[in-house]
Amino acid sequence: MDVLNRFRGPATGATFQQLQKSRGLERSGLRHLREGNLLQARADLQRAASLDPSNGSLRGHVAQALYMLDLLSDADREYRAAITHSPVDEDLRYAHAQLLEAMQRLDEAAEEYSFASTLNLQNTRSLAALALLEARRDDLARAEGYLLTALERDEYDAQVWAALHEMRLGVLLEEQRQIDRSIELLAWGYDGSQQDSRIQAAIDRKKPRRRKLTQAIQLYRQCRKLQLLDGQSYHDLELDWLRTHGKGTAAAPWPGSDPWIDLLLDWYSRQQVDTPEAIATGTADRSSSSVGDEPRQTFSAADVAQGPSASPAPPAPNPMPSTNPGSAVAPEGAR
Repeated sequence: MDVLNRFRGPATGATFQQLQKSRGLERSGLRHLREGNLLQARADLQRAASLDPSNGSLRGHVAQALYMLDLLSDADREYRAAITHSPVDEDLRYAHAQLLEAMQRLDEAAEEYSFASTLNLQNTRSLAALALLEARRDDLARAEGYLLTALERDEYDAQVWAALHEMRLGVLLEEQRQIDRSIELLAWGYDGSQQDSRIQAAIDRKKPRRRKLTQAIQLYRQCRKLQLLDGQSYHDLELDWLRTHGKGTAAAPWPGSDPWIDLLLDWYSRQQVDTPEAIATGTADRSSSSVGDEPRQTFSAADVAQGPSASPAPPAPNPMPSTNPGSAVAPEGAR
């Protein structure tokens, strides 16, 4: 009887009431979060957390609301507090890593992604995100190594394949943009009447590489349109390349290298031309159009007089947190 009385005492009753009130406020805050009422969501979730401060998942919801309000420093502090109470919660680690990446604290984000990837060996999302982060930092060999590890965990994970396609195309587009900018600056060096033969020679040296990049970019886009990148044939091609070269070493050929582009073009040439999907979408006649043809780039006197124009930078990833009431994490952005 004494034991029962202790559990029925006023202190225990108050704690139970606080927990009940905290749960009610949490449900209210998550509902406001789903409806986009972020200020009320933050207020309810913070009140709930003040009643149950050791609940790591609840503090993660508070951090999510702060993130969506673009209060990144406050969200960072709240995620760290949540992780203190739930240090092996993979969702919290992953969400915190996304926040750190949005804050451009890439070294810290990489550490969090790496730690999160060890907490659940069946989940590949942290490795996929880590690969894209390393690709942003131009460590392409390491990025391929992470993707290979992810595919060894789950060869059919759509998120990993999407990250791989994004990395491949992003690398090619970035180099093409840099070459175009370089050619534009060289062309601006003309005086408008006399063309320096050395400048023309420098431009000509860059054109073969640009043509090859254009081939690969157009091929990727064509394959994506025809959904060839989701087929077993392409998966086998990538897996063989990654197992051969994706060892995370500086000596590994990067994914925009000539050997990879040549392999890609050869694979594409051996694919069935008219698939039922292609016929249905009106994109069947691939054989009649060559992939990679590009018009000759010329510069007029007006172009030279205007000088180089600013080339738009590729958009930065903008991962937005989830409003799923069952999760305290922000999902991957479309990088």
